[in-house]
Amino acid sequence: MKPIELTIQGLNSFREVQHIDFETLSADGIFGIFGPTGSGKSTILDAITLALYGTVERASNNTQGILNQLEDQLSVGFTFELAGAKTDRYRAERSYKRTKDGGLRLGTCRLLRLNGEKEVLADKEKDVTRRIQDILGLTHDDFTRAVVLPQGKFSEFLTLKGNERRKMLQRLFHLEKYGDELLAKLKMHYEAVTRRLEIISEKEALLGDASRQAVDKLRGEYQLLKKEFSETRTRMENYGQERDQIRQVWMLQEEKDRKIKAQHELVVLQPDIEDKKRLLKLNDKADKMIPYLEHLITAEKENQEAGTEFARADSLFLKSRTSEEETRGKYATAKQLIEEKEPLLSARRQELVQGQGIRRQLDTGLKERLSALTSFNELEKQIQSVNEKINLEVKRKSELGLSLENLEKTLSDIEVPNSQRTMIYQARDGKKAIDAMEDRLKEKRADWKKAQKNFLDNQQALEGEISRQEETVIHAEQWFQQCRRIYNRTENAGSTIRLLLEFVRRKQEEAAQERDLAYKQLLSLNLASGLEDGEPCPVCGAVHHPNPAVRISHPDQEGPDKKIAYYRKSEDALIRFQQENNTCGFQLEEQSKNFSAIFPHRPVTGNHSEDQDESSDQVNFAEWESHGIKEALDKAALDIREQKQDIIALGETLAKYIDQARELNQKRISLEANLKIYNESKQKIEDEALNLKHELEKLIAEWPENFPKPDDVAEIDQKIQNADQEAERIRKQIVEARIALTEMEQKFKSDQDENARIEAKRNEIRGKLENIRSSLANCEQELSLLHLSPDSPVKTMLEELDYELRTLKESKEQHYQMWQGALSEFNEADKLRSGASARLERAKTNLESAELKWDERMNQSGFATRNAVLSAHMTEEKRGETEKRIESYEKDTVQLASDLRTLSEKLAGQSVTKDQLADAEERYSQLEKSVQQLSERLGASSTALEDITKRNALFEELESGRKTAEKAEGQFEKMQRVFRGNAFVEFVAEEQLQSVCLAASKRLGDLTSGRYALETDEGGGFIIRDNGNGGILRPVSSLSGGETFLTSLALALSLSEQIQLRGNVPLQFFFLDEGFGTLDPELLDTVITALERLHMRKLFIGVISHVPEMRERLPRRLVVEPAEPSGRGSQVSMEYL
Repeated sequence: MKPIELTIQGLNSFREVQHIDFETLSADGIFGIFGPTGSGKSTILDAITLALYGTVERASNNTQGILNQLEDQLSVGFTFELAGAKTDRYRAERSYKRTKDGGLRLGTCRLLRLNGEKEVLADKEKDVTRRIQDILGLTHDDFTRAVVLPQGKFSEFLTLKGNERRKMLQRLFHLEKYGDELLAKLKMHYEAVTRRLEIISEKEALLGDASRQAVDKLRGEYQLLKKEFSETRTRMENYGQERDQIRQVWMLQEEKDRKIKAQHELVVLQPDIEDKKRLLKLNDKADKMIPYLEHLITAEKENQEAGTEFARADSLFLKSRTSEEETRGKYATAKQLIEEKEPLLSARRQELVQGQGIRRQLDTGLKERLSALTSFNELEKQIQSVNEKINLEVKRKSELGLSLENLEKTLSDIEVPNSQRTMIYQARDGKKAIDAMEDRLKEKRADWKKAQKNFLDNQQALEGEISRQEETVIHAEQWFQQCRRIYNRTENAGSTIRLLLEFVRRKQEEAAQERDLAYKQLLSLNLASGLEDGEPCPVCGAVHHPNPAVRISHPDQEGPDKKIAYYRKSEDALIRFQQENNTCGFQLEEQSKNFSAIFPHRPVTGNHSEDQDESSDQVNFAEWESHGIKEALDKAALDIREQKQDIIALGETLAKYIDQARELNQKRISLEANLKIYNESKQKIEDEALNLKHELEKLIAEWPENFPKPDDVAEIDQKIQNADQEAERIRKQIVEARIALTEMEQKFKSDQDENARIEAKRNEIRGKLENIRSSLANCEQELSLLHLSPDSPVKTMLEELDYELRTLKESKEQHYQMWQGALSEFNEADKLRSGASARLERAKTNLESAELKWDERMNQSGFATRNAVLSAHMTEEKRGETEKRIESYEKDTVQLASDLRTLSEKLAGQSVTKDQLADAEERYSQLEKSVQQLSERLGASSTALEDITKRNALFEELESGRKTAEKAEGQFEKMQRVFRGNAFVEFVAEEQLQSVCLAASKRLGDLTSGRYALETDEGGGFIIRDNGNGGILRPVSSLSGGETFLTSLALALSLSEQIQLRGNVPLQFFFLDEGFGTLDPELLDTVITALERLHMRKLFIGVISHVPEMRERLPRRLVVEPAEPSGRGSQVSMEYL
């Protein structure tokens, strides 16, 4: 991450818009931000965090009190760059406005990507903050602890507790992927595999019997049905051709009858057609007269219109001539008036224009005199104000000198000796170890209570799940008993259907025998009727026929055929019932298997003959013989429908029980596993707590006698810390007092120079006033020569004269235009009158010619009047319709005669009665129904075959998937046990901390000439190894202000070097806002040299300080000038060496 540009307006001491170009400022790798105390240096860091996260660290409630008191709104904008695999540039902008009650509300907020074109990534406050955290991978707290360190935050990372520091490292180095994210992924994959196994089991249970033997059986049945269907369809197609021939003859007969009827209708229309032909001849004569009639009517109309137009044009001509004479006289009068007045008015206007120029000079002089007087008075006040400030500054210098002496004396009185400090620090470390041990012991007790509570809760939950499982088993047993009852009904129905099939097939055979006997009787009677004595018999060849067959009654052939058709139809229905009943039994067996898979200790549905109804073996064949089988067929159909509905209800109930059983089983397994885990956790916590108790007792027993009592250490240490804080505060006050004294001396000299400059300016304005007075007197004298005074309304007089002159000219021009308009109208009216007269003469001549031609044609045509011609004349549409009607009649007459000849030829003497056609249709329909029924049975068989084939393929596929999923389940379960808890994340964070600590220790050794090194203790906290004091280990809290600064600086720089934003973008800058005032010149030089070396590692460093030595060393500086009271705000500028 590299800063590019920052914009500030209205934030704290800033008022006007200020731009900071970080690209130029950080060109040398390190730069400083300098300015007096309170000038707004730290506000620059506030602006960065406000733009990125909407928060100012130093403000209460994050944003309260950050708006400049003289402004109503503030805005910040921060542009930065991420240089990873590709370079992306972003800009974060926020603005706030003051509310009526003095509070602050968000105005606008947005995040932009600046890669060529501006792309808005977010425009809401929470969205912008979230996207910034996503892009950088840092929260606001991480940012202010490792990147931008405002006042009071520099040493925070050094003093964080181990747990808090590890969490921060997890965020900074994106270790969450090794913790919660890794566990979440493992859990997600484990649950997915477990769910996949459950789905496979459910799918296999729903598939039922999908074995290869079941597939082969259904395939054989399908082939038999297919053969029967093909043979029946062939018979239907052959008879269909015969039926089509009969139907064709019938259609030709019907068509011939319709044609004859249409021929009779045409004969009736013949007189009407002859009348239409006569009207067409009259129309032809009228068509020849129409052009002359139209010409005559047009000539009469033109003559009438021309007369009307001439009368209107003559009236307009007389009116326009009168108007022209009147307007010509008015124009002559206006022209004479302007020629008399115009010279006098022009001369007076010249005088007024000259006076107006002099008046403007006079007004300008008066304004300049007023402005000069105002400036003169203001300068007098400024001289007085500057003199008062000089007097106050002399007094303030004296007060600052006295305050500096008092501060230095107080500092020497409160500093703590190093020997006392070392002993207390050692005692404090020992007390911290005891407190830490006690805290850990308390944590173990709390953990044990929590584990015990979890153990009892899970034990109670497990007992509840076992009770619910038993209730489910009881309900399932009821379902099983109902399943057995329905299965027995299915078996009984199957037996009844089999007996009915036997009965129907036997009845078919009897009817066939009866039909054959009747056929033989009919043949013998026909043969006997044709025998004659002396003629040989066609059967035996005998010429004598003593006992020919005698007709006792007419043989009945239709009765047996109807019986055969009825029993065949009944057989088809019974076969369908049998298939459906078998399907019901198969579904019940599949549901029973699914039930046994979930409830393995329950009985399985089998052939429970002992529970069956014995009525199936006592079927009353005699009743079927006497009353028929219709009632038995209807009962079988009703039983099948009821069985289907019951099986559907059973399936839905079974699915519910299966889901409940699986869910309860999973919960029970999970609770048993958790119970084991919580029990092991309790035992582990008890062992660890016992060890901690022994260690605590040992620490208390080994406490040194020369140390204060453990309970008094915290109080004594707090006193030392208070003294150190007070000393640090006084040191800062001394530095600030020295800086303030220097600034006061500079300001005193500046005020003296300002006083001299103001007096010179006052003398200059006094001379200017004398020149203005002389110029005003000359202007007043020139006005009097033009008969004007300084108060004369010259402008008004000039406007009135111009108005009078303009009015005269406009009057002349207006009358001239009116005259010209009247003259133009007169000329136009004259032209119109001449044209109308000529048109009238032409119209009269044309009318006489048309009347003459019309009279000649009427005498030759045979028509008596105009109306007769118009009545005989037809419109084009009517004439076309009449001709089409005549043509259609003649065409239809010819076509009907031709069609009748063609139909007679096609029939060739053939004829078909309506009964013959109906009989053919009926026989074909019976064959078609048989084909349809076979087609449905074949389709059902094909669907069943296809279904069981798919289920067989799916079953084999599911078995393969089960083996793979079971293997994956074992692997994920083992990985979950390995990565449970945060042990792995803490291990990685600890390793990362060791890496940062090693780099920081090396840098601290360079800064302190090898005296100090940085290490970590068992709890992940930082400790100092004091090599200058025999390598003794010291807590970081024992360091002085300067030592704490150096240690924190080394740690922060090492941390910043290793941070990778979102894992692949290096952190390229580091801001620091405190600490350099605690360093002596030699150590300050060492620190600056170390910071300069960091530029070689592509890390840009920005420091904020008021230390003069620091300002002299840095090549690029951003200078912040403080705001003026009730004036401009803080301003920034760049300086270069």
